[in-house]
Formats: sequence, C-alpha cells, structure tokens
Amino acid sequence: MPAVPQKAYADWLAFVNSDPAAEDVLAYHLLDEAQARIRILQDALQKRDLTATEQEELEAYVQLDYLIQAAKLTRLEELEQQR
Repeated sequence: MPAVPQKAYADWLAFVNSDPAAEDVLAYHLLDEAQARIRILQDALQKRDLTATEQEELEAYVQLDYLIQAAKLTRLEELEQQR
C-alpha cells in the first residue's frame, strides 16, 4: 500500500483507539493530505486509466472511507437511541 493511504489508516486507527466521543467520530474527516491525493486520483481517472498502483491506492481510500462511514452510522444510531 502506498504511503499516503497507510498514513490515513494509521491516523484513523489512532483516532478510534483514543475512544472518541460520538460527536467526534461524526466530525472526523480524512487528513488533508489524503483528501488532496484522492482528488488527484479522481482527476486522473477522468482523463485516463489509472495505473495498477494508482488503482490500488484509490481502492484503499474507498475501503477506508467505508470503515469511517460505518463507524459514523454506528455512532449516529447510538446517539439516536440515547434520545
């Protein structure tokens, strides 16, 4: 896995392991560096086929986004149940 997705995964894991409040999970967003790289990959995809490495990198971000969104949904449901 390229370095930027690894850094983004490490940031997410550190965040989750810090036992954040539900509101903090809902406010979480990828590192700015990761967001910039995703935009670069998306722009490249619109102009040409991605290389195998670029495709792997983009897929890593998609998987990480799925994990983050799943955590946000879980925390949102927890908040709704508390009301």
